[in-house]
Amino acid sequence: MEFEQLKSSLENEIKPVYMINGSDGFLTHKALSMIENALCLSMPEMNKTVFKDDYVGGAGEIVSCCEALPFVDNMRLVVCYDYVGKKNDSEKSVFLGYIKSPNPHTCLVFFSSTKSDFFSSFETKVENISCDKVSDSFLQKFITSKCEKQGIKIDFRTIGHLIDYCNHSLTKIDTEIDKLSSIIDSDSMTIRYEDVDEFVTKDMEYVIFDLTGAISRKNSDRVYEIIDDMLKNKNQPISIISLLSNHFRRLFFVSRSSDNDAKLAGFLGVKAYLMNVPMWNIYANLVKWLAKTLYFSSQARFFLHS
Repeated sequence: MEFEQLKSSLENEIKPVYMINGSDGFLTHKALSMIENALCLSMPEMNKTVFKDDYVGGAGEIVSCCEALPFVDNMRLVVCYDYVGKKNDSEKSVFLGYIKSPNPHTCLVFFSSTKSDFFSSFETKVENISCDKVSDSFLQKFITSKCEKQGIKIDFRTIGHLIDYCNHSLTKIDTEIDKLSSIIDSDSMTIRYEDVDEFVTKDMEYVIFDLTGAISRKNSDRVYEIIDDMLKNKNQPISIISLLSNHFRRLFFVSRSSDNDAKLAGFLGVKAYLMNVPMWNIYANLVKWLAKTLYFSSQARFFLHS
């Protein structure tokens, strides 16, 4: 289940076991908050237990906690982070046994900001909530709502620009709006397109897209401008070459592949929405050029490492 589906799902039914994972910290913590709010706990100090990432115990203690009945409230909430304690097949079987027959008065939430091999082994058996990226329409509504609450004006074009610069990360968008709100003119209270250009820190993936586009257009001034900014932001030359090489490798693979967007995104390790970025299509008929560029960037990377 995608994050955007969680609200309507909770209105219909609260599942006994959830798995929250994804790279967007804002979304993962928001998902957990939504589940807790849906449970309507009047005594969270009695009916909410959190096993944090520094927990060194085992699955048995967590399951025992889940099997306890709530006090006064109808439900209990047990949150299990990707803890540092032992994780093996024996521990996994304890969780699987509980998942097959969970306590109807407990909501168990597995929480992992990164893809945990241990948790992933049973994520198909629980209600999985993906918190990586959300749609443009969701981001547009979020930005509009947040700006309205702060009395800030922002037009549709600037919203799109902000989304691109932040690479669709809600965590970054939330932070950048807070930063912009303290910088913009207090009289107009408007976030302008130019403000995004000047004050928002570009996501690295966006920067690489911009750089490869400038290279393909042979726009040397723009190439030097981007690289100069990257060096000023303490990116090492070898890391820039590596990022370029990896990106051209992706572009070359896309230009040669007949797979659908979802399959390509999974293989390349990028989000599905990125496959709709026009740049992928621009290179579709430039296979020979991409092959040469990939060769030269790989050679440069090799020599810099030597």
